[in-house]
Amino acid sequence: MQKEHFAISRSSLEEAHNTGDREWLATTFSRARQVIEDGGRVHVTQELSGNSVELAAIIVDLEELGRYIKKYAV
Repeated sequence: MQKEHFAISRSSLEEAHNTGDREWLATTFSRARQVIEDGGRVHVTQELSGNSVELAAIIVDLEELGRYIKKYAV
């Protein structure tokens, strides 16, 4: 059985942080936490020019997710 993954755009994280969108951040991080607790991974993506996207990070544990929560919390 393939493990679930959840993708989060780095630009969306930055925008939510900069605009103070606590609800979006809380919902997103709650979903990410659930995926990790269920054995899945969270992919942080970064948009590049030309509409391409690269994988910027893979979060596999709650400790690492906590660092993202701390960085982007408002």
